[in-house]
Amino acid sequence: MRNFVPHLVIAASVAGAWPATSMAEDCSGDTDVPGSVLSDTLVCAYKGDGLTNPMNRWSEMHNAGGVLGEWGRGADDPQGTFTANIGSWTPTGNAIAYDYGDYDYTWYLCGPDASTPAVFCRTSCNSGDVVATIKTLVDPIPATTSLSNPCNW
Repeated sequence: MRNFVPHLVIAASVAGAWPATSMAEDCSGDTDVPGSVLSDTLVCAYKGDGLTNPMNRWSEMHNAGGVLGEWGRGADDPQGTFTANIGSWTPTGNAIAYDYGDYDYTWYLCGPDASTPAVFCRTSCNSGDVVATIKTLVDPIPATTSLSNPCNW
């Protein structure tokens, strides 16, 4: 098991938000995290320069029952916008299948331990590369869409 060096810890000002610990950029030796831990959370995640580039970040509501919704990310997808249904998600163990209608993929939820989701990996938690890093989980999903920036982008 490799040592996880948190080079980025983001404190969230939203009540109920969990700051995530950043991990290495490959997925060798990570721990499987059950995808079901994302149920009824707003997942704020990014890839690459996503902390500064809104087009490389996600603010997706993982509703129980498998419906994905999205809060705006900024710039071309303005903060404060809201779409109730952009697709679906299906967790099976730590594998999460995403389906957006025109495209679909499966990512693997991984972390430093089995209860702390930190990254999505392309092939497994034991090989491959990190495709997205979780910045924050907002739990529970805010009850109102008037909250313009629950991910604190």
